[in-house]
Amino acid sequence: MNTKNGLKMDKPFAQRRQPFLRRFVAVFAFAGWLSATPLFAQSGGTQGDFALGAGARAMGLGSAYVAMPYDATAAFWNPAGLDNIERSNLIFFYAPLLEGTRYNYIGYAYPFVQFGTISVGVFHMSTGDLEERDLNGNFLSTFSYSRTQALVAYGKKLPYSLSLGATLKFDYQSMADGTASGGGLDLGLLYSPDSDFPVLGDFTLGLNLQNALTPRLKLDQIAENMPRILRVGISKPIPFSKPGNHANLLLGVRFGQRDETRINLGGEVGFNGQFMLRTGFDGKSPSFGGGFRYGSYTIDYALNRVTDAADVMGTQHRISVMIDFGKTKTERVELSRRLEIQRIEEQTAQRVTLRQKLDFEDFMNKGKAYYQQGEFFISMIRFASAREIFPNDPDANAWYDRARQKVEEEQQQEVEREVAQAEEAVKEQFIKEQFDKGMKFLEAGKYSEAIVEWQRGLEQDPENELLKSWIDKTENEIIGQVSETLDKAKAAEAQNRLTVALEYYDQAIRQGLRDDSERQAIEERIAELRRQLTFNDMFRQGLTDYIEKNYASAMKSFQEALKIVPDDKRVQQYLDDAEARANARIIDFPDENFRRRFLEAVRLIQREDYSAALTILSELQQQQRYNKRILDAIDLARERQQKK
Repeated sequence: MNTKNGLKMDKPFAQRRQPFLRRFVAVFAFAGWLSATPLFAQSGGTQGDFALGAGARAMGLGSAYVAMPYDATAAFWNPAGLDNIERSNLIFFYAPLLEGTRYNYIGYAYPFVQFGTISVGVFHMSTGDLEERDLNGNFLSTFSYSRTQALVAYGKKLPYSLSLGATLKFDYQSMADGTASGGGLDLGLLYSPDSDFPVLGDFTLGLNLQNALTPRLKLDQIAENMPRILRVGISKPIPFSKPGNHANLLLGVRFGQRDETRINLGGEVGFNGQFMLRTGFDGKSPSFGGGFRYGSYTIDYALNRVTDAADVMGTQHRISVMIDFGKTKTERVELSRRLEIQRIEEQTAQRVTLRQKLDFEDFMNKGKAYYQQGEFFISMIRFASAREIFPNDPDANAWYDRARQKVEEEQQQEVEREVAQAEEAVKEQFIKEQFDKGMKFLEAGKYSEAIVEWQRGLEQDPENELLKSWIDKTENEIIGQVSETLDKAKAAEAQNRLTVALEYYDQAIRQGLRDDSERQAIEERIAELRRQLTFNDMFRQGLTDYIEKNYASAMKSFQEALKIVPDDKRVQQYLDDAEARANARIIDFPDENFRRRFLEAVRLIQREDYSAALTILSELQQQQRYNKRILDAIDLARERQQKK
């Protein structure tokens, strides 16, 4: 076996390559600077062609980058830092060496929202033509050398301020007519503890074990084992009061398996978020550098004085270009949430519309059946319920008018009969007024209020059969409707359709539940169901109640949703709208100009210029938040604009 310049060769290869020349040695002199071990060794391992690393920023910081690797070069320096990258990151690095030797790196990192960050990168080093000569210096031929290393890395933030990462490495080496390949694995860790002490706060501890699984390359009987290298370091950011200005201090220690221990130092100062100045010490020589950032583009430069044994490397220039693109992880999370809100709005509107159609058909069919049986009062109630769902449906309005006419005929007969039996004109008039008030509430679907008015009439004439009859009918109708609604609620709850069950329980209370104990039990059940619903469910429930104009219930649901996601602007807007409509009342306009602007908005609605109308109405509502006429006009404009 023969060796020359640290290269071990068997006889066949030595006969062809023994006279390694000065020029070839110079190409790899930087490896001798990086490590005190020979360029090739029998068993101790080598430093490796890519020990220089990647990124002009890291070079300018004296390679003290293990605790702050927040770009695509983290695949080399410490893969645990990858998950600190907010946007997709692409970096190009170039370092010219001696005798036309090219040293390049290209890397890309993509951060997922929840699943960490993945990165891929490629190192490549190649020489020009190298001369082969015999022992007497006679020229024999030329040959070249190249080496490529592909990296696939992954990093993920974990609880307790920890981040872990790993890098798979695949090497391919070519020299003359010989090739070699191998693979290895690096492991990385970052720890950023929370601390209330200013000195200890915001610092990060980094650790990277390179070649945890050691690559082994064998080139024409020449064995090359990559040694393990442990890098440990800390970084400490120093913020300034002026936005965009900052400083970073870095300290690192590098332990080589077959190399001396090195201390790396680095410091960086940034101005206006655009300009950076850097200096460092890599354990042997100082380094200097700087950077310029414009938008998503960053250019970094580093100047290193390489103090190798032969003193042939000299001053070396490094340059890298980095591009950040795409949305940040925070922006992607917000976009996903906005799309989810939009999807819920569309689904809820479709579901409410479908349920309204089914309920409408059910009320119409039952109303017609009762009408045929001569039960005109119940028939009118059914048609009134159908009109509440679709107020402009001509069929529902026609049937309601027919049933109401029949009820009025019966009502007139009963009123006349009761009035004729009354002994006092005042009592008769009072009873009639109370009956009429009750009927107005009844027509509006407010059954409990109707019963209250009729009971006031009974206080004057306890034996009034007309009022008793209507109270009994209405109470029976309330009981029937409440019972039917509660059955629907229990059925929906049994099917785990909690949102639908909650809607029916709310509807039962609105229908005028008379029994206080049963009402309390239902309210407790509603509270329990609301606690079981998620943000989406509460928002969907609130939106359903809002569309059905059950504003008090809608407010409760939106308030519960905001407890889960307090900063959701869309839900807050719905809550404000529901609160305004729940407290809406008829209010006089403050002045003539205010009234003219309102009429102008109404005319714009009639001309189908809904956007302009809504602009005026929104300004008016800021002055009279609870004016029912303004709110009704806003709802009308929005409804017609949506249909259009």
